[in-house]
Amino acid sequence: MSEQTATKRHLPWEDRWHEPQVEQLFPPIQEQPRRALKGLMSDIEKLGKFVREVCWYGPAWKWTIEYRVPDQNQVEHVLCYLVPSSAGPLVCVPFSDDVIAQLPMRRLNKFVRNGIRSAKCAVAVHWATWNLTASTEAGHLTDLVKRKHKIISGLETKK
Repeated sequence: MSEQTATKRHLPWEDRWHEPQVEQLFPPIQEQPRRALKGLMSDIEKLGKFVREVCWYGPAWKWTIEYRVPDQNQVEHVLCYLVPSSAGPLVCVPFSDDVIAQLPMRRLNKFVRNGIRSAKCAVAVHWATWNLTASTEAGHLTDLVKRKHKIISGLETKK
């Protein structure tokens, strides 16, 4: 009986053995970050062709929402990760050096620029992350994700 009670206490993104639906990830998040996350997701989904999937990423990120987009050759690239958390969702936008070189860094919001500049680099990928707490931050991140989407989709290739 105590094992069942313990299992029911798990947050939807913490139960490794049961993949949650996207809608199940929202209720435990505080109201303001939840609205910001939903707004960011809505804006990402307006970009067009994408694949959204809930994936298990181990003890650190647990169940995470992953967005992927195809390039000109129909090879899928990760656009961003949305990591639910009670303290506030985490947004991670991975960048290669090529994509960063195409970003107009001076025109990006300071909040976004600082996240990119402080990104940890591993395996030739810069892992830019932000804690999403407000809708204004979601708006700035939407702009960044739109820019990355255009670059990946080949609309702004500089070859």
